[in-house]
Amino acid sequence: MNPEGLAFPEQKPRYPQPFAEIMACYRPVQEFEIERPASLDDYVVAPLTAYEFGWISHGRVSKLYPGH
Repeated sequence: MNPEGLAFPEQKPRYPQPFAEIMACYRPVQEFEIERPASLDDYVVAPLTAYEFGWISHGRVSKLYPGH
């Protein structure tokens, strides 16, 4: 879900996104246009996903996403 599903939800403007979040299959290149990255090098793990995987602590993710 936007903006959490974007690799860089804090980016202003939000589009284009240079990478796809690892839990996604596509990345937005414009507000209503998406593309599939060509390789795994084009993906990132966003902080919220890293927390859900148990890779970062709750304290670290709550600083990035207040309310989580």
